[in-house]
Amino acid sequence: MQHNSSPTNTSEQTFLDFISSTRLGFVLTVCFVISVVWFTSLGIRVREEGGALIAFNVSFGVPLLAFALWKRPQFTRMFYGESDMRKVLLMGLIPALGLSLFWGILAVSLSHTFHAPLADYVPDYFVYGPAFPVLLLLQPFINTMIYHLWLQTRLQQLLRGFSGALLTAILLCALMFLQKQNHVGAHPSFIFFIYASGIALYTWLRWRYKSLGMVLISQYAFSWLLSFFALVFIPHAG
Repeated sequence: MQHNSSPTNTSEQTFLDFISSTRLGFVLTVCFVISVVWFTSLGIRVREEGGALIAFNVSFGVPLLAFALWKRPQFTRMFYGESDMRKVLLMGLIPALGLSLFWGILAVSLSHTFHAPLADYVPDYFVYGPAFPVLLLLQPFINTMIYHLWLQTRLQQLLRGFSGALLTAILLCALMFLQKQNHVGAHPSFIFFIYASGIALYTWLRWRYKSLGMVLISQYAFSWLLSFFALVFIPHAG
């Protein structure tokens, strides 16, 4: 009977223990509420809000990073989950690379017939102006901490596993859809599907492997690779 705690349960318990801290719960709750309100209500003014986006990401990214460093032993266990470093790197990089190549090739292919896909693909990264480098550095980390560490862990605890992961993906896709609907300068459809595929990947990695490292690496790889494609495509966007 002493063997009831399987490796899976032990790994998931690390997530639950980490987010049970009163300080982290308070910070992430505030982050989640503000992110919903901010990006749905101010998304339409994103050109004028570059400075505000920088302040938002720095204000919440730095405290979350400091908290992760303070709880480094637990954070390290969550980073690896049930995997070693080689597997974390492979599963974090390869699917993200595949998705980025797929969407990049599709955007180029469709742009010969329809301008909309390419027009969607480019402004989403460069409309932020001076906030762009800050978003690349901090937003994947913030998204991982808020959505896949706190929200997904709570929903998986509440709904017993995959159902919680599925609800997480649905909620994040709905939030993304609202954000893209308010986005100036781009039709929301194509870019929404790009991000929805990324959300599905991150949520699945967190549920299947219980590795926060895979989610972090995938988020950074996907964001940076798509930004690279956007930079390459910009001269061809008419």
